[in-house]
Amino acid sequence: MKTTETEKIKNSLVKLSSKVNIIPCDKEEKVFKIILPLNSYKGEPFYFYFYKDKNKIIFSDGGALLKIIRGCGDPRLRAIQKVLETFGLSLMEDLSVMDLGNSKKTMPVRIMSLLQAWCTIDGIIRIWSIAQE
Repeated sequence: MKTTETEKIKNSLVKLSSKVNIIPCDKEEKVFKIILPLNSYKGEPFYFYFYKDKNKIIFSDGGALLKIIRGCGDPRLRAIQKVLETFGLSLMEDLSVMDLGNSKKTMPVRIMSLLQAWCTIDGIIRIWSIAQE
């Protein structure tokens, strides 16, 4: 492959990352929403929130995953919880997904884990939807 071709691909990825949008959710700018240029199987953009709690930055989906997995049943919910744990994430009682900042992972790794989990869960939900057709 030519260097120009790999450069085009790299530039496309940089262009894609420039479409990530970060907006404040409150006047005090304590909570921010990150909107990603990826859509769920329902056509909704992937997004999550971050805020600072003491000295930790906490990431949460704010219950967005709840909309997708609502009504999937306890066995499936437990399976999703196990998948999230492989990414170092927690499924809270309110069904929000959180990275509580307790690991020694770097910020990019934490963000990537949340993104990978979103894509993985979205894929699982797609499979379950197809199986029910």
